Amino acid sequence: MEVYDILFFDWVLLCHSNFFPHFYPEVKGIVGPQLFGYNKKAHFMHFLLYIPFSAALAWVCTLF
Repeated sequence: MEVYDILFFDWVLLCHSNFFPHFYPEVKGIVGPQLFGYNKKAHFMHFLLYIPFSAALAWVCTLF
């Protein structure tokens, strides 16, 4: 899910398409390639923390 968010939503929709400016003209000039990677730290923390935590929680749930 996180990889999909990074590749499709951030890279395609925000940076390389006219999707949001088409529906919201006030964001023209704001969304674009300069935004890609603004949340690299958040994505890295998701991979580092959420995936192992989710796996551990899933394992605990299998014990019940």
